[in-house]
Amino acid sequence: MRFIYIFPLLALIAFKDCFASFDWKKITTNKNGDTFYIDQNIVKNNFKTVHINVLINSSPVAISSRSGIKSIIYKIETDCKKLRYKTLNSYFYSDFMAKGRKSISSEYYSLNFSSKGYWTYVSEDSPEQRVVENLCNNIKEKNVIE
Repeated sequence: MRFIYIFPLLALIAFKDCFASFDWKKITTNKNGDTFYIDQNIVKNNFKTVHINVLINSSPVAISSRSGIKSIIYKIETDCKKLRYKTLNSYFYSDFMAKGRKSISSEYYSLNFSSKGYWTYVSEDSPEQRVVENLCNNIKEKNVIE
């Protein structure tokens, strides 16, 4: 009988990401016109690394070459001490700001970007550097990590 009461609670916890609201903060736009945002809500923090959502809106001129994908959310793990990040999950959307049809795969991105699960050090003066540094500076200000 307890299973009947516990199951709805477990289902709600398991699907909490479906109901999560994002608080996007624009960070930068790259030379191709892609716009980068970070979710100001920290997903997970283990005092060494932080999990956060990053939204990238494709530039209007690049959408056709990217199989119609207009935006992507990457869940990344960030190591602020070493200025590196690792892609944990990615979701692809048919409209800007993570709206429209959602997919967990993209042929274009799997052929051109395959760093999922690997640490990537940020390149000097790159959008990734601005995203990671902005995130890490915000975290340090809030005393979230050491």
